[in-house]
Amino acid sequence: MADRIIGDAPKTCAALHGLAWMVVAATWALKWFREGPAPSGPSYNSAKEFISRLDVFAHHTVHEWPMRIATTASTWFSADLGACYTVSFAVLILLAGTLQWLLLGQLVQWADKRFGRKLSLALFGLFALWGLGSLILWIAV
Repeated sequence: MADRIIGDAPKTCAALHGLAWMVVAATWALKWFREGPAPSGPSYNSAKEFISRLDVFAHHTVHEWPMRIATTASTWFSADLGACYTVSFAVLILLAGTLQWLLLGQLVQWADKRFGRKLSLALFGLFALWGLGSLILWIAV
C-alpha cells in the first residue's frame, strides 16, 4: 500500500491540483456568467485566494504575468482587459500550480529513496494537510 502511495505521489498531487483548479474555475465561470467579463466580489476573490494558498510557490511567479498578457491581448484584439486578465491568470495558475504539485510529488519520491518510507509518508501527509487547510480556509472564510 505504501509503495503505491509513494509511487503515485506525483500523479496524485497533480491530479488533485487539477481537481481543485476545476472547482475554482467553475466558481469563476459562474461569477462570469452572472456578472459578465472580469468578475469580482467575495466568491471570486475567495476562490482566487484558495488557489493562491494551494499554489504558494507558483503564485508569486504567476501573479506578475497575467497583467502583462492581458494588457497585450486587450491591445491586440480590442478585448476587455479584465476578461483577458481572468483567463490568463486561470491558465497560468493551472500550468504553474500543476507543475508545483507534480514536483512536490517527486519530492516525496526522492525523500523515500534518500531518507526512507517514514519521512516520505510524513511529507506526503503534510502536503495533504496543506491542501485540506487551504480548502477549509476557503469554505470557512
